Amino acid sequence: MLVNALDPDLCSLATDAAVELDLLLNGEPTDLAGVRRLGERLSQALDQPEPGQPTRRLQVDTETETVLGQAFTRAGVANAATILGELSQRTEQIAEQLSSTGPDTEATVVQKQRDFCLALSQSAAVYRQLIFDVRPPHPYRR
Repeated sequence: MLVNALDPDLCSLATDAAVELDLLLNGEPTDLAGVRRLGERLSQALDQPEPGQPTRRLQVDTETETVLGQAFTRAGVANAATILGELSQRTEQIAEQLSSTGPDTEATVVQKQRDFCLALSQSAAVYRQLIFDVRPPHPYRR
C-alpha cells in the first residue's frame, strides 16, 4: 500500500514507529516492527530506479508530498525552501534508514528518525482533520 495523506493508518503507523524508536533510545526491548512497516511503506511510494536516473521519484499525490515535506521541515531534517526539490531523495534516505534500524544503530540517528516519525504523525493528523473539517461527513452516515 502506498503512502497517502488521507490514510487513517498513516498517523498511527508513524506514532507506533516513534514509540518503538523511543523505547530503543531508552534501552528497552522492542521488535521495531512498526519502524520497518513505515520504512517499507515509504519505500513503496518511490518508483523503481531507472538506468541513468540519479534518484528515484515519488509516486504520490501533491497532498501527500505536502505532508511529507511538512514532516521533514518540522523534524529539522530539511530547509522549507528546498524541501520539494529534495523530497524524493530525503524520502528514500529515511525509508532505508527506518528499514535497517536495529539495536546497534547510533543514538543520534535514532533520535532523528523518531523526530521525523513524530512530525509525520502530526502532519498527517493535522491534514486529515483539515480535510474533514472542510468536507464534513454526510449526517446520515456514521
